[in-house]
Amino acid sequence: MALPRKGTRVFALANGQTFLCHLKPDWHYDYSKHWLAIREEGARGQLLLVDLREHRFGPSKKTVRNAIRTAYRCGWTPDAGARPLCLRSTGVEFLPIPEHEGIGNRAASQDEGRAWGG
Repeated sequence: MALPRKGTRVFALANGQTFLCHLKPDWHYDYSKHWLAIREEGARGQLLLVDLREHRFGPSKKTVRNAIRTAYRCGWTPDAGARPLCLRSTGVEFLPIPEHEGIGNRAASQDEGRAWGG
């Protein structure tokens, strides 16, 4: 399943890789919608979910780049089918969320996870 068009942007890295990044338009009003979903463009593999609860503003290009770099260091494989990798933003850095604390036990609902294609 693809990411929804509304609220999805394309971000490119310096090496030419492009990623689709989806954030619900009303994310700052509702904590159940504060997850940023990232998927490599054209790939159907592992989804990256970033908890933006500590952000006051929408994610900048630098924020998305840093999240992607951290995800790769944590073993994210956007071209392989696997459970979503979840990161938490502290406002300064990104930290991996242990699998047992993933989105099912957090504010995001499982329905939203399915809507993101995860």
